[in-house]
Amino acid sequence: MNAGKGLGLAALSSATVASLLNEIKAAGKYVDHLSPLEAAMDEDYWSVIQQAFSVTRGIVNLNNGGVSPSPRIVTESFVRYTWQQEDATAYTMWQILEPQSETIRTGLAEVFGCDVIRSDK
Repeated sequence: MNAGKGLGLAALSSATVASLLNEIKAAGKYVDHLSPLEAAMDEDYWSVIQQAFSVTRGIVNLNNGGVSPSPRIVTESFVRYTWQQEDATAYTMWQILEPQSETIRTGLAEVFGCDVIRSDK
């Protein structure tokens, strides 16, 4: 259980989440002046959004509520940390990832405006 938690927290480092949120805000500003209908029809805007996901372009997924793909940055982080974990499992888990979990948890709480409450106390 702790292994998955450590890996998940590391994959969503506060810097990664902040970067993703900055990209989302920038994309929103691009269409902020448009009506919802105009924004929906803006192909340049949706092209940028589309490139954030590494899904097959030949299939239209109309079930994002149940099986939504992850943004490319999340998938790439997951793959990078999986290979790091496979390299030296015990060392990576306890010497690299575990010490980062509190910093990452605190950063995520800050990004999402949540109180920082420790689960182990």
